[in-house]
Amino acid sequence: NIPYGYKHMPKFLSKPNSNSMPGERSFYYRIEDYFSEENEVYVYFEPDINGLRPDFLLLSPKFGVIVVEVKDYLQNILKTITKSGAWEICKNEKTKMVSNPFDQIYQYWRAIKNKIDHSNFPEEIDIPIIRIIAFSQISENSKVGETIKYLSPKHVFPCFKEIIGRNENF
Repeated sequence: NIPYGYKHMPKFLSKPNSNSMPGERSFYYRIEDYFSEENEVYVYFEPDINGLRPDFLLLSPKFGVIVVEVKDYLQNILKTITKSGAWEICKNEKTKMVSNPFDQIYQYWRAIKNKIDHSNFPEEIDIPIIRIIAFSQISENSKVGETIKYLSPKHVFPCFKEIIGRNENF
């Protein structure tokens, strides 16, 4: 029995603050709402995993490990999107190379996988690692969104503003 007034919810061990990007805060609110009935989900904002800092790391006995990278890129600033290697953005008429989120999420996955592989879990325990890249300002059906979906590696789930913005889609 659940005590009166007790509310299920994920355990946030760290959360975005006022300096965080808007997409990170939006994703945090979606997590808070989506997992409101779960009391065994642990959420870390910007954890340190061997010097790497994904935006979110969720631990759940039901889902395994979920690693999330949130990108607040506006669709009109992305100039070059590639499967691997830097992406090119153009902001205020200045071109700049930025980290490829597909490469970033792979690095996070590899670091987490190495930690799991070097733990003493029994062999029959398989811990899934779900990889999500959230593009908070890009529409799924835009040309840029279509390109991102097409180039996304097989085990990466791209998430777009329609999904982050509405609870029923999340």
